[in-house]
Amino acid sequence: RTPTGTAVARVLGICASLLAAGALLLRLWGPAGRPLAVQPREAAMASVAATAQIPKLVNPKTDGTVLIVGASGRCGSEAYRTCVAEGWSDVRCLVRSEKRGREVLGPNAKLVVGDVRDPDSLAAAMKGVTHVVICIGKVRKEEGSTAEKVEYEGVCNIVAAAQASGKVERMVYVTSSGVDSPNRRAIVFFNMVGGMGLGWKLRAETALRDSGIPYVVVRPVGLKDSESFVAPEIRQCKPYEWGVCMISRNAVGQICAHALTDAPANPIL
Repeated sequence: RTPTGTAVARVLGICASLLAAGALLLRLWGPAGRPLAVQPREAAMASVAATAQIPKLVNPKTDGTVLIVGASGRCGSEAYRTCVAEGWSDVRCLVRSEKRGREVLGPNAKLVVGDVRDPDSLAAAMKGVTHVVICIGKVRKEEGSTAEKVEYEGVCNIVAAAQASGKVERMVYVTSSGVDSPNRRAIVFFNMVGGMGLGWKLRAETALRDSGIPYVVVRPVGLKDSESFVAPEIRQCKPYEWGVCMISRNAVGQICAHALTDAPANPIL
């Protein structure tokens, strides 16, 4: 290759990189050179149905019993409130602390004290349950609370209890975006610093799929507590968007509640 040809190739490569960067900035900031406006929460949540293929509930069958595992957390508590608002006849909340559960969920919540690491407590909580939402995670600096014990073995215990009951019609499980890409550098890093958390979540997904119980896997990315992170649209991000997209935990909780009745069979959202 001549020096001139090499120089031209370099210029073309730089131009291609600038075009790709410009396209990404346009997606993030909009055509007017400013951040895309965040719609009001009601409008943003209405887009969940269209983008995640979860239609708005119309006379849903909500006469069963829902068990929300991890109900005192941000995702779980919103799943509880949405299930109640949608008219489920019986919503149970599995919590480790009755005091905290009451503080977060209010005086009318039906609390069941248990721990995903205690199969006996799960068997008792699962009696008569038809639908399950799993929103759990390890607790930092708590002895015995590891990704393996909570996010893998805990899910296996939940699945075993659901199989034993013989009445569970669907399970919704919140994991994380990126669990299916263990060789990506960012995922390798997060697994190293997080006790292989994403790896254990993936194994838990496999246990759920192998259970034979209809399921929905929800893989959010960029979880935030602030309601300002209810995005204009809610969808599964592309690989090149990983680490840029964000979503509020409340939005994830609402998606879980709607997925109980309206998600297609065995999807990953």
